[in-house]
Amino acid sequence: MNAITRDTFDQEFRTFLSTFELDVDLTTVTADDNLFDQGVLDSFSVLKVIVLVERLRGEPVDLENAGIESFASISTIYESFIAR
Repeated sequence: MNAITRDTFDQEFRTFLSTFELDVDLTTVTADDNLFDQGVLDSFSVLKVIVLVERLRGEPVDLENAGIESFASISTIYESFIAR
């Protein structure tokens, strides 16, 4: 797995989110904000997030034990899939 710092992940993830057509100002979204509640992610965009995470990790994500809560915030995505 590729080693990625939290800061690098945050930057990559925000750049990735900026490609979405959102009605949300991403500069106001903190790493701990719930991305679903903020209107940043929905069930369809989670699939795109999985592809991004797999690219950053350099290996597939094991989704067997991951629930939707693993994708709730930038912090939980990092802790669930990148920091491991």
